[in-house]
Amino acid sequence: MNDKQKERFAEALRRVSGDCELLSAMAAMVAEDAPAVMNDLRDQVAANEMYEVAATAHKLKGMLSTFETAGPVLELEEMMSSARKGQPQETASILKRSERQINELLVEILSLA
Repeated sequence: MNDKQKERFAEALRRVSGDCELLSAMAAMVAEDAPAVMNDLRDQVAANEMYEVAATAHKLKGMLSTFETAGPVLELEEMMSSARKGQPQETASILKRSERQINELLVEILSLA
């Protein structure tokens, strides 16, 4: 990890007791799995499968929360809540507004792998 990455992911490093190697290994797992999970989420939102959306958003939130606890993770929590309430339009709106942030975080995580 370079200094910029250490600064960007300082909280994540604290959560893993400063172990850069562990955080990089976790990033590799997320980088491998998250794109497919994101595709599933998009497909489920498009199909109005709210139960599946809630489960998939929860899965993605778990993957990302190691690295970030604000921004996209909060958006995923909101998406989960909306999906659980059976609100497909609201859920789709949340995905649309948060997808760029989620993808940007995934790119940053990929750079750690």
